[in-house]
Amino acid sequence: TTLSNFWIYPGAIFILLSGALNSWAMAENAFFSSVIRVQEERGHRVIRSGPYSIVRHPGYLGGSLYYIGTPMILDSWIGFFFSALIIGGFIARIRFEEKTLNEELEGYREYTEKVPYRLVPGVWQERTYPPRRYFKIRQTAKVTHKSTFGILPRP
Repeated sequence: TTLSNFWIYPGAIFILLSGALNSWAMAENAFFSSVIRVQEERGHRVIRSGPYSIVRHPGYLGGSLYYIGTPMILDSWIGFFFSALIIGGFIARIRFEEKTLNEELEGYREYTEKVPYRLVPGVWQERTYPPRRYFKIRQTAKVTHKSTFGILPRP
């Protein structure tokens, strides 16, 4: 089955918003990159202005809007399935990126407290990564046994 022609207009709006949001994010963030790494050689720092003052990952939000709008314009229900897969990939990548930035980028942890939303304002604000101290304790703990979920430290 197909979507009604009505869905073409919201789809077009989503795609236009996607382009505007991604352009704004790239203009605000000189460190915007497709590679997850801290660019120490360029003096990488936390960006807190523009769309980064609202959500921590506006580029992924823009990409999500694009992948939601595309099946609307193409009149394709099956397209939403593939959009969901791609957005799921964005969410997995955001988790990895947050972990990397929390560990390697000075000031990022404080930024996450000031800007609690990762992707959509009002949605998904939990911090899944414990303070850096946890990682140091866990790395130095003596191992007493292995479990199905990995190596557990001595209690």
